[in-house]
Amino acid sequence: METFQPTTAQLERLPEAAYAGYLDISRALLEQAEQASSVDVANVPEDEREDAIADLRREAERQMDPAVDEVLDGGTLAQFEKTVADAVSTGLLLALLLAFGGSESIRQSQTGRSGVLNARTLIDSQLRALRRNAERIGQGQLSERQIRDIPRRRSLGIRSGFSSGRILERMGSAFHNEGIRRLTSAHPCPDCPNYERLDWVSLDEIVPVATYCVCGSNCKCQVTTRFNPQRALQDLLGGNLLNQVQRRQQSMLEFERDYLRRHNWLYKADDIQ
Repeated sequence: METFQPTTAQLERLPEAAYAGYLDISRALLEQAEQASSVDVANVPEDEREDAIADLRREAERQMDPAVDEVLDGGTLAQFEKTVADAVSTGLLLALLLAFGGSESIRQSQTGRSGVLNARTLIDSQLRALRRNAERIGQGQLSERQIRDIPRRRSLGIRSGFSSGRILERMGSAFHNEGIRRLTSAHPCPDCPNYERLDWVSLDEIVPVATYCVCGSNCKCQVTTRFNPQRALQDLLGGNLLNQVQRRQQSMLEFERDYLRRHNWLYKADDIQ
């Protein structure tokens, strides 16, 4: 049985009571992930969160690797999809919890509601990409090397979820609305220079570190954010916080399309919506 997943437009038309119920389900998933995790996400020090995210990625890949072996040995695609989907979804939920500092912090944050919706959107995007992976495996369109690389590719979304959550958390706690992304390596990967922003720009234009770059978790770029009252006034005139988050999500999807198009890896640009 398929689970109903409302679109953003449908969510905006929901009565407040129904909307709150949908958010309650999402928060319950976050709380379940927090309780089941061996990581105390509410108490990870700020300077250790990057290492914690790297650990989450490795754990997700460890859970996905046996599914890859099984499908290469003739296992079912349905079991492959389920195992990979569970690992990626759990990793993304824990990444958001780490970004905000636990489920209670999300509940109290001014941007927690947007963070929950953003997490669901990121998970849906990963599941769509996974479905496309499975279809191409079934059609014999992927090499063994490409199939074995799926866990690493899917785990990149965990880093993206954490980075997006951190931006939302900062927007809520300090009302940051713009940033700069600088290269800090003398020999960056070929992707990172495309994402460098030397002047203060809207957070929509900042690609989170280690997202959509071939260097992955080895990315050494630095992002600095701040609050600009003039930009806040412009944003206020241009729409509310939910609209800002929606614009940011669209911007991230455009970056993802561009990245996949340039590297010609597994997907057509139209596969990501």
